[in-house]
Amino acid sequence: MAVISITQKNFLSKNVVVYMHNISKSFPGVKALDNVNFELRVGEIHGLLGENGAGKTTLMKILCGIYIPDSGEVYVDNVKRVINSPKDAYNLGIIMVNQYPQLIDKLTIIENISLSLDFIKPYSNISKITNRLNELCRKYGFTLDLNTEVSRLSFSERQRVEILKALILNAKVIIFDEPTTLLTESEKKSLYQFMRKAANEGRSIILITHKLHEALEVTDRITILRNGRKVATVVTNQISHDELVRMMFGTQAIPEERYAGNHISDKVLVNVRNLVVLNDLGEKAVNDVSFKIYRGEILGIAGVAGNGQVELAEALAGLRKPVKGKILIENHDLYKLSTILRRRFVGYVPDRVTQAVILDMPIYENFILKLYDHEPFSKHGFINYKHIYDEATKLIKKFNIFASDPSVLAGHLSGGNLQKLVLAREISQKPKLLIVVNPTRALDHISANRIYRILRKFRDEGGSVLLISEDLEEILTVSDRIGVIYNGNIKVLGLKTEADIDLINRCMVGGF
Repeated sequence: MAVISITQKNFLSKNVVVYMHNISKSFPGVKALDNVNFELRVGEIHGLLGENGAGKTTLMKILCGIYIPDSGEVYVDNVKRVINSPKDAYNLGIIMVNQYPQLIDKLTIIENISLSLDFIKPYSNISKITNRLNELCRKYGFTLDLNTEVSRLSFSERQRVEILKALILNAKVIIFDEPTTLLTESEKKSLYQFMRKAANEGRSIILITHKLHEALEVTDRITILRNGRKVATVVTNQISHDELVRMMFGTQAIPEERYAGNHISDKVLVNVRNLVVLNDLGEKAVNDVSFKIYRGEILGIAGVAGNGQVELAEALAGLRKPVKGKILIENHDLYKLSTILRRRFVGYVPDRVTQAVILDMPIYENFILKLYDHEPFSKHGFINYKHIYDEATKLIKKFNIFASDPSVLAGHLSGGNLQKLVLAREISQKPKLLIVVNPTRALDHISANRIYRILRKFRDEGGSVLLISEDLEEILTVSDRIGVIYNGNIKVLGLKTEADIDLINRCMVGGF
């Protein structure tokens, strides 16, 4: 790691721990960052706000040594640094807590954290590491058994392991990338309390988020990016929600529409009977559930993460064979249909969209992953790339995917744009049932409302949607009927217009 001392710069200050000066970064076909300046002060919580593809995560990956900037300078503690790797960033006390914790399931908490400490002499044995971690757990109120295998932890517990890793490495800058997407309200509050306590101790926190209300609630200052450029840095208590919307999008917020949910037909499209599905550990994840999905409706299933949502979705998508029960679509047994017919009946947008794309392939090829053998994309064994390219161009525009053209690799898209790519592909195939899991988790406010309109349009044209989401507001906004999943059990509560919010919340924690 190169260190270049400097003496005079008008942006240098004893109160500034990080300054990123004129940072630019391009990927093939995408200008991710364009001369961005970013200042982080000691002991502050600084929000990094912007819509999908604005460049938030790219900027922080440069600070963490994951990406190398094309141009620009990074100063830490008023000294110019060249950060070429995550280890360089660790040595400077800069650590990112990833959106999805990067832990090894088959190892214990203590073993996972120890993997990051090989090069730190004070923690050369397990007993010293254990003692220090127990001290940190007591200090910050983390209830964790360090000998627990990570596979048995909830998402919030996994996140705390990542935080412990940052703390034991004595991080002075902790970057949180969309940290609350899988947390309950109480877990969010606990995380916010940790951030404030850490900031009061003199650590600096960067919160990458697209959630305006979160940035307004938690941060001291906010930097807004749009299309790879810095729009402004503002003091949080001096800015309004509407002003942030204008800065993020250059427009007013799109009003959310709420549908009455009273037009549902009485024709059953999907009939799930006594369904039992196992998880990857061979344990029962879906517990003898039965329910129906009607034609032309959006059935929303609410629930806290880890209650069988993934296994339910995969079973209905034809990807995880149940050990008991039946899934009937138009009275056809899903698991007696050929793979081709299943694809025609069911579209699936998984929670982790990286499972649904090939990152090293361009957008246009990802668009036809399930359609290579279909006309007009291929005929007599020959692929019509021009038609594929033209159709992908239309989808990029229709679904507002941030990419210069269809030849851009999928891996160069932000998480939110990958989400829109998969949704565009699945809807374009006109399935009878569309299964979407947390469809707007990585999306900003306006992009989320676009997705909601797309789902409603699909519903209004006769399709059926199974919406599985951990965001109760999303369920209430989009669904026609509402159900809840808890510990593998499902209870359908009825029309959204008749929803009892208190009852839904009770059911989400087991009060069936």
